[in-house]
Amino acid sequence: MARLFVVSVALLLVGTTSGVAAATLEELLEENRVLRARLAAMQQQLVGPDGAFDDHNEHSQDNGDHDHSHENGHAEANGDAHSNGHCEPHFDYCLPFEDHHGGHGNCDLCGCGNENHCNGHEHDAGHAHGPAYHHSIDGYPLLHAARTEFFFVERHVHFKLDDIRGADGGAVDELEFEAELVYALNDRFVFIGAIPVIHLNPLFERSTTGIGDLKFGFRMMAFNGERDGVLFGLDVVTPTGDPDRDLGGDTLLLPSANWVHDFGCGTYMFNVVTWEMPIDVDRPEDLFLYDLVLLHTFLGMEDATLFRYLTSSLEINTEAVMNGPAAGRAVVDATIGLTWLVGDENEFSVGWSFPLSGDRNFDNQFLFNYIRHL
Repeated sequence: MARLFVVSVALLLVGTTSGVAAATLEELLEENRVLRARLAAMQQQLVGPDGAFDDHNEHSQDNGDHDHSHENGHAEANGDAHSNGHCEPHFDYCLPFEDHHGGHGNCDLCGCGNENHCNGHEHDAGHAHGPAYHHSIDGYPLLHAARTEFFFVERHVHFKLDDIRGADGGAVDELEFEAELVYALNDRFVFIGAIPVIHLNPLFERSTTGIGDLKFGFRMMAFNGERDGVLFGLDVVTPTGDPDRDLGGDTLLLPSANWVHDFGCGTYMFNVVTWEMPIDVDRPEDLFLYDLVLLHTFLGMEDATLFRYLTSSLEINTEAVMNGPAAGRAVVDATIGLTWLVGDENEFSVGWSFPLSGDRNFDNQFLFNYIRHL
């Protein structure tokens, strides 16, 4: 348009000069007709075959396709917004971890600026989003289950209290308290450290209390998609417990694979596969563990005072002995639970586990959890 403007001004100046030199009105009209014809011809030459002015393309080339590059850069930075109201979570290189726990149920969890990503609130929640960051693409938080441990890319402290009745064939009741730190080193790697305190109350012996085996581990986010997150991990259990008092004393390696899938509308699931390998015993018994968790969040409770995002869960917890004297022994438990938020940082859950198979590790188990997001 800049070139067309310059040409128009030049022709008008020429027309003015010709008008001054003309002696009669007929000559002025003739000059005006000629100038109009020339202007129309030049304008036709400037118009491309698609009906758009060529100077637009020239402007884009002079400015390095500014509009397109800006649009692409905006989409990459904010999750490539789609016309259906969703956006793809950001996943590129190892980037610094960004705090986002304040975004539970807030507007624009992914930072894409899409108004469809609002859930009744109007402040940003940060850029980290997607199932691997315990955020649904639809705006609600993915919470933890009562028993199965699924480690998102986040930072929190976790306090667990498990009341186990009838363990070891009904010979002992066990009360275990565990403090755990989950700390995201960046937007892909997570460090885990846990220390348990165990109280045993046998039927025919004196009760005992002490520190159990310490656990350290990590998780690596391998994939974070629009509705799926995949993490791989390795835990190491160190023999800090006293084996003479049945408080532990074994060294274990536990590689694991973790998958979360968001079905939408408040429903999602966890899948955790773990292989437990003792490495300091003469006749080790490897365990294969698989946990399936189905969860549903009641989305109408996002503004509740005490029970925000109340979430029900059903877990199937299985383990099978793969070798050793008890090879082939399999245990299947079921766990039902409730999880909810108080504010943005406090997450609570309660659960009850009971055996489904003939072989069992306990008669029943009550679980209480408190997570403080950092």
